[in-house]
Amino acid sequence: MSILIEHVKISESTIRKYINEIDAFLSNQIDKHTVQILKAQGKIILALDGQKPDNKGAALWLFVDLISNRVLKIVILESADHATLHALVEEIRTFYEVELIGLVSDKQGSIVKMRDIFYAEILHQYCHFHFLQNLWNHIAAKDGNLHKELSKAVNNLHILKVSKTRKIFFEGIGKAPI
Repeated sequence: MSILIEHVKISESTIRKYINEIDAFLSNQIDKHTVQILKAQGKIILALDGQKPDNKGAALWLFVDLISNRVLKIVILESADHATLHALVEEIRTFYEVELIGLVSDKQGSIVKMRDIFYAEILHQYCHFHFLQNLWNHIAAKDGNLHKELSKAVNNLHILKVSKTRKIFFEGIGKAPI
């Protein structure tokens, strides 16, 4: 597969190479200041998630500490099985010299398996988005009428119906568009 940009063909492998080089550069920039913050902090609550922009090729994985809100690692993985994820978590723990006190994720199978095998004593919870998505799916499956009523209420919220350019007053900010 190639991408055509104004009559210039760039192969997918070239684009992936650029992404890997940017990843390496960003990781080095991230580490400099984050090391100081995490040394003082001493522990992390690790959020991890992988995204595939399409259903083929590698996935971009992001590892973030939720206490400091710092990105700890960005990697591109062809496969993210439990052993691979464990090796990455251990690399993060070792590099930053921190204690892992919690995990937050979408509870993907490989993440759950990694936690169950290697970090059974560590608390693991859904991220906010996935918790609500999971809750919403259960409501839809168990009570279609309640799901319909909640959906109607959410879709009628003022914030969803008002013009995007309309300004309202926000305390501490003043008037700003919603």
